[in-house]
Amino acid sequence: MKYLRFFTVFLLFILIFSYLISEIYCLDIWLHLKTGEHILKNRIFLRHDIFSYTMPNKPWINHAWLSQIIFYTIHDRFGFNGLIALRALIISSVFLLLLLLGYRKENFLIVTLLLLAAVFTSEARFLLRPGLFTLLFTAIFIFILNRYRLTKFIYILPAIQLLWVNMHGYFLIGILVILIYSIAETLKKKFKLPFEWNKKNALSDVEYRRLLCVGLLIIAASFINPNSWKGFMYPFTTLFSFTGESSIFFKHIFELKPLIVKHRIFLPYLVIPWLKIVIAVSVLSFLMNFKKLDIGNFVIYIIFLIMALKTNRNLAIFSIVAYATMILNFNDIHTVSRKFIKFKHAEQFLKGFLSIIFIIFMSTSACRNLTDEYYSFEKRKFKRFYFGISSISHPEKAVDFIEKNRIKGNILNDFSSGAYLIWRLFPEKKVFIDGRTELYGPEFFKLYKKAFNNKKALKEVTKKYDINCILVTYVSNLRIPGSVLKFLNEGKGWVLVYVDNSASVFIKNTNENKVIIEKFDVSKSAPDYAFTEIDIEELKRKSIYPYAMIRKAIALERMGFYEQALEEADYALRIKPDCVTAYRIAASSYAGMKDYNTALEKLKKALTYAPRDIELREDIGFIYTKLGEFEKALRHYKTALWLDPSSITSRYLLGKAYIDAGEYEKAVSEFNRAFEGCKKQKGANKEFLSNLFAHTGIAYGRMGRREESRKAFLKSLEINPENEIAKKHMGE
Repeated sequence: MKYLRFFTVFLLFILIFSYLISEIYCLDIWLHLKTGEHILKNRIFLRHDIFSYTMPNKPWINHAWLSQIIFYTIHDRFGFNGLIALRALIISSVFLLLLLLGYRKENFLIVTLLLLAAVFTSEARFLLRPGLFTLLFTAIFIFILNRYRLTKFIYILPAIQLLWVNMHGYFLIGILVILIYSIAETLKKKFKLPFEWNKKNALSDVEYRRLLCVGLLIIAASFINPNSWKGFMYPFTTLFSFTGESSIFFKHIFELKPLIVKHRIFLPYLVIPWLKIVIAVSVLSFLMNFKKLDIGNFVIYIIFLIMALKTNRNLAIFSIVAYATMILNFNDIHTVSRKFIKFKHAEQFLKGFLSIIFIIFMSTSACRNLTDEYYSFEKRKFKRFYFGISSISHPEKAVDFIEKNRIKGNILNDFSSGAYLIWRLFPEKKVFIDGRTELYGPEFFKLYKKAFNNKKALKEVTKKYDINCILVTYVSNLRIPGSVLKFLNEGKGWVLVYVDNSASVFIKNTNENKVIIEKFDVSKSAPDYAFTEIDIEELKRKSIYPYAMIRKAIALERMGFYEQALEEADYALRIKPDCVTAYRIAASSYAGMKDYNTALEKLKKALTYAPRDIELREDIGFIYTKLGEFEKALRHYKTALWLDPSSITSRYLLGKAYIDAGEYEKAVSEFNRAFEGCKKQKGANKEFLSNLFAHTGIAYGRMGRREESRKAFLKSLEINPENEIAKKHMGE
C-alpha cells in the first residue's frame, strides 16, 4: 500500500505538470514583458502611462512591476520555455502546499480526488500573468495559518506580503485572510459560541497577540511599494470603481463576467462538473463537521465563493480555498470516524481498488495531454500542445506587415491586440487601447466599443486621433467583428491592404499611402492563397480542422470579397469535406453575389452532415425567401424552432418571412413571442432588439396600424439611432 500511495500521488503531479507545460496563450503577457524591459533598461518605476497615445502621461499604478521584471528577465535569458518552466514551478508549489496541508497516509485517496477536482476547476486560469503569484501567496497564507498558526513561523507572512504588494494587485487577499482569522479568534475569546466552535484551533493569549501583531505587520508591509499609500489603496479603488458605469467591463470582458448569468455558467463545459463537485463536497464537509466548525475557515470559504460567483477570474483562488477547507474538515471527520471502523480489510481492499482506477485515469489523461497535437497553419507543421507560444494567440504576421512597410501614424487597434502591439512596436508607435481597464476607464471603453460597432462613431474617432492605420484582430476563438470590417471596406476613406486568419489591416486612402495602396490593395489583387505548401491529404486523413482558412474566409466574406472567400472555403473543404462552417461561408458568399441557387446547393450539402443545425435551417430559410419560395422558407424556420423553441433568432426570422409572404398578423405574433423570449433570456443585444422593433413597425404599417407602427419605429431608433431599416420604412 505504501508504494501504491506514492505512485498515486506521483501520477497526480505528473498530470498537473502536463497542464503546466502547455504552450503560452495569454494576451497580456506582452505588456508585462515590455514593461519589465522598460523598467530594467531605464532604471525607473512607471507611474504614468507611456504606452498609449490616448492616455498620455495619465497616472498609472503599475502594481505588478516586480512580476514584470521577473518575467522579462527569464524571457530574456531562457525564452518562452523559461516562462513556462516558471509557471510550472509556481503552480506545482501551490499544489504541493495543498497536498502537505492535509495529507495523511489514511486519507491519500480523498486528498488525490479533491486535488484533482481543484486542478480541473482552476486549470483554465493557469495563465502566464502576475496572478500566478497571487495563487502561490494565497496557498502559502492558507498553509501557514492552518498548520503553523500556533508558532512563530507565522512571522514569515509579512515578508510574503511585502513581495505580494509589489507583484500583483490582489495583495488585498493577504490582508483579508489575516483579518478574518484575527476576528474569528477574537470572537472565540470574547463570546460563547455554539457547539465546540470556541475550542476549534483556539489560541492562547500569547498566540493571539502574536497573530494580531502579524496582522499589523502585514498591513504595514502593504505600504512598502513604489506608490506608497496609493499603491496600498489600488485594490480598494479598483474594487469600488467596478460599479455603476464601470460595469461595462463585466459585460464585454470574459474573465470579468459573473460565473453564472441568466442560469448559464460562463465556463468551458469540461470545467462545470468539477466545479459542481467542489462546491457540493465543500458544503457537505462543513455540514458533516458542523459541530467542530472553524469559523475563520468557514467565513473565508464563503467570501471566496462569492468572489468566484461575481467574476470567473477568481475561480482558481476559490479552488485553493475550497480544497483547504474540504481537506481540513474531512481530516476532522476521519479522525472521529476511524474509531468506529470495524472492517479494516475491506477498507484496505477498497483503497487499493480505487487507487488503481485513479492511476489509470491520471496516466491516460497525462498521456493525452503530452501526445495530442494540432496542425499549425502558421508554421506549416504539426505541433504538440506543450512548450512554445501559441501561433494563433496574436496577430504576428499583420504586425510584421505594418513594420515591414513602415506604415506611419497612429494605429487604431482593438482591445485584444494592444498588449502585443506594445511589445512589438513601442516606442516607435503607441496604442489606442490595451487591457489596462483601470487606466482607460469606462467612458473611453464605451467610446472604443462604439467605434467598432458604429460607422459614425468610427469616423469621429479616426478624425479625433488622426488615425492612419486600423488593425482589426480576431485571433483564436475571438469573435470576428463583421460590422467594423464592413464599415471600413464600404467606405472610400480606407483601403484593405492585408488580411489573414488573425487580422486585417486598413490604411487611410491618402497620397502619403499611395505606394502601399497600389502594391497591396486587396480589392485589386488576384486571390493569393497562402497555404499552397500544405500536404492536404495528410491533413484530410487526420481530420484536421482548417481553422486558418475558415477564419480568413469569414473575414473576407464580411467585407464583401466573395471570390476570395470562396477560395478559402473551397480549400477548407478539400482538407475537411464535412466542414459545415465552410459550406455556410460559401453559401453566404454566393448569396452576396446574388447566386442564390448555388448558395442553396451548398447549404443543402451541409445539411446532410448536420441535419439538426439550427443556423443551417435559418440560412436555408433566408435563401428560399430570396428565391421567393416563402412556403419552403417558413418550413425551415419552423423546423429550426422545433429544434430549439427558445431561439429568439429563429422566431425573428420566421416573423420576417411572414412579412415577405404578406401574412402580417402572423409576423406580429412571432415578433411578440420574440420580445417575450428577450425578456426571459435578457441576452439580446441592442442591434437585434432595434431590428426586431423595426420589422414590427413594418408589419404594423402594412396592416394599416400607423400609430403602433410609428411607436415601434421610434423604439427601434431609440435603441439604435442609426438603424437603417427603421429610417427607411418610418415614412411609409
